[in-house]
Amino acid sequence: YFKDSLALAPCGVPDFDQYQPAFPNNGKAYCGPVAEANSFWWLNAKWGFDPAPMDPVALVNEIAVAAGTVPGVGTNCDSLEAAILQVIKAHGGWWFTETTVYKPDFWWIQRELKKCEDVTLLLGFWQEDPPTSGNWVRFGGHFVTLSGVDIFSTHPRFAFSDPALDNAEI
Repeated sequence: YFKDSLALAPCGVPDFDQYQPAFPNNGKAYCGPVAEANSFWWLNAKWGFDPAPMDPVALVNEIAVAAGTVPGVGTNCDSLEAAILQVIKAHGGWWFTETTVYKPDFWWIQRELKKCEDVTLLLGFWQEDPPTSGNWVRFGGHFVTLSGVDIFSTHPRFAFSDPALDNAEI
């Protein structure tokens, strides 16, 4: 299952690039606002809550400011959740709600996507420190926008728009 292709989102969920000269610090650590801009764009194409033409760079910057994104450092997950709802409502999507689920399982994620919900994932990066110690330490994270899910393969898989690679990934 993939998100629908729409007139204003002909390839389904957009795949905006976070590394833009128009973003502070050339977009380093702007994955959160860009992932949410992907979702906003698709939701607006689907529901038409903001009839004004949008500029992706302005949209990302609006989300980044609302979320308190720190260029080169990143965006707090809880701040991003409040920001996207604030921005959507400011653009006319007053009926939208937002739910944050920490550590969702595959089945919850695929069910939400199939219900036509926006799903932004924060992928955590962990490493054992020191190696073979059993002590796992988080050393970073990255936001992506879910655009599809395959529940029929032997190993269920996601398709997502990755702001860092600017290329739809499976």
